[in-house]
Amino acid sequence: MTARVIPFGDRALLVEVDDVAAAHLLAAAVDRARARGRAPRSVTEVVVGMGNVVIHLDERTDGDDVHRWVESIATRPPPTPPGAGPARGPVHLPVVFDGPDLEEVAGLTGHTGDQVVALLTGARLTVAFLGFAPGFPYLTGLPPVLAAVPRRSTPRTAVPAGSVAVGGGFASVYPRSTPGGWRLLGRTATPMFDPGSRTEKSPPCMACSASRSSPKLSSGDATAALARCPFVFRLRATL
Repeated sequence: MTARVIPFGDRALLVEVDDVAAAHLLAAAVDRARARGRAPRSVTEVVVGMGNVVIHLDERTDGDDVHRWVESIATRPPPTPPGAGPARGPVHLPVVFDGPDLEEVAGLTGHTGDQVVALLTGARLTVAFLGFAPGFPYLTGLPPVLAAVPRRSTPRTAVPAGSVAVGGGFASVYPRSTPGGWRLLGRTATPMFDPGSRTEKSPPCMACSASRSSPKLSSGDATAALARCPFVFRLRATL
């Protein structure tokens, strides 16, 4: 793995790596070192992005020491892949595939609407990272024909919460109503982000508990699976 470590404000380091897979490998290595007491005590949090990792630090930071430690750990691939921890059962998301862009996506891909739904629900998706809005997961693992679907040229001013969408190589579920330019294929009533929910069984952010996750979408009554530990979304079509 190649890594470039640069300061990111006064209490963080930005580590640029080859791709999102490498970012997860590095984040898993840092997490494992922290769990075993082998990381600098000043490391407080690790956040994965698209081809990069942000390592947050506290006031005890010796920037040079942490910089050298990160560079050294980045050159040592972890002995186990990310997401190899204890598996969780899939999170079932009932999805109604009646989105306003379903037929347009069908036309773009040369498939019928039902075939698009079958492709989406048959894919095993992974939560690559979170961004754009609280709890908004960027899901990789789409079939190539769906990954090639571009975002809309003109974003909508408001996309309803729970909208299941694809665009620019990713799939996602909008956790709240926001503007957005992804292609809307369906909707789920399952809350994706609830800041008032704090229990282990009902975390505030469904995708956050699986920030390295493997979702699977399926047709019939909506299932999706996520994974930082493998945590899975399965989407299944419902009426």
